[in-house]
Amino acid sequence: MTAHAWRSNPARRPLPSRSVAPLRSVEGRDAASPATATVLLRPEVLRTISVGVARAGDDETGGPFFGTVQRTWDGDRYCFVAALLGTLPPGSAVAGGPGSVGLGARGDGERAASALRWLRETTGLELLHCGDWHRHPFGSPQPSGGDQRTAREMWELTASALWLTAIAVDDVASEQNAGAEGNAVTLSRRQRLEQEVRFYQECGPRGLVPVRVRIDAETSPKLPPLPWYVLDPARFAAECRLLLAGCFRPALQPLLPGARPAVILRLERDGGDPLTVETGLRHPYEEPLVRDARGHRIRLRTPWSPERFIVDLLGEAE
Repeated sequence: MTAHAWRSNPARRPLPSRSVAPLRSVEGRDAASPATATVLLRPEVLRTISVGVARAGDDETGGPFFGTVQRTWDGDRYCFVAALLGTLPPGSAVAGGPGSVGLGARGDGERAASALRWLRETTGLELLHCGDWHRHPFGSPQPSGGDQRTAREMWELTASALWLTAIAVDDVASEQNAGAEGNAVTLSRRQRLEQEVRFYQECGPRGLVPVRVRIDAETSPKLPPLPWYVLDPARFAAECRLLLAGCFRPALQPLLPGARPAVILRLERDGGDPLTVETGLRHPYEEPLVRDARGHRIRLRTPWSPERFIVDLLGEAE
């Protein structure tokens, strides 16, 4: 089974770092093969992987790892500590099949880059794209030959000091019992989903090497939830197209320090006062708040539903 980025090329481009280090040749990386790292894993990352795997059916799926990489002294030499703080729920652009998955193709790469950019700006952390995870739906949690090649090429391209690969496997175990009493037969059946994720580090001539993982909810920073316009860029594009067609010019409005997480659109229009529309992070499953130029809330006359768009509400603001 193979994890790759483009159907024509097994290596995907890593997401851009804030300052990209010069690329080094494979031979140069071999000469300085990194020591095996210790991986600190936020529990939210594991939950996102678990949900993504469960929703993939019989197909492979996957996503990027966002985190920080630091060096620590173990008394003998420097070692790496990688804190995996976030990932991205697989979107519709992830090209997964029963035996392969394409990461970074079509809109998947832009979506991941947008998420990484937003997280850097909102947290101030020097987050890196330091690895990927993917699923083996019918196979072993051991890296395939394609996984080895992809990790080697990604390690060569990335500005991160290391490259991590995680492989998720899952199995559904069933248990059925039958009992009889008098003229009645009782049947009971239970299913249990078992999931496992194994982590590896690309170590040059040694290939993908298992690394120690510790779930850490105490010392590693917790990332904020991603806003809907990052998670669902197709919906955001549709909202903007409809607003422009309705003669509104949308722009994202920065949040004030300490404000609750939200996505605020400022809508300019010719011959009228501007409006602001505040949407929750789960838009369109939460009712937007429409405010006039003075900041007063405009009450909606009709109920909101996920099938509606923001432009549908603006006639009520006239």
